[in-house]
Amino acid sequence: QQNYSFTDFKFKSILGEGRSGKMLLCEFRGNMIALKSVDLSKAPSYVLEEMQKEVEIYKDLADIQGKYIPKLVCYGYYGGGMSFVIGLTIVGT
Repeated sequence: QQNYSFTDFKFKSILGEGRSGKMLLCEFRGNMIALKSVDLSKAPSYVLEEMQKEVEIYKDLADIQGKYIPKLVCYGYYGGGMSFVIGLTIVGT
């Protein structure tokens, strides 16, 4: 888990919005990724726990990342802890 700043991601567009936040198309370290982002000041408290569980599931499924499921690229707090993000490879393109 890392802390990311506003300069770590170059936002391109919104891919979608869900119950807990937004999925954004971003450039991260030269690669295009899908960034799942939740604003912790607006989301119910259980959403952070759900996202952290999602990260753990991706770690448990490391052997099939990039083959059958997106690859976990990055995760952690963003913008001084205002948001929690999960970065994934883009699939289905």
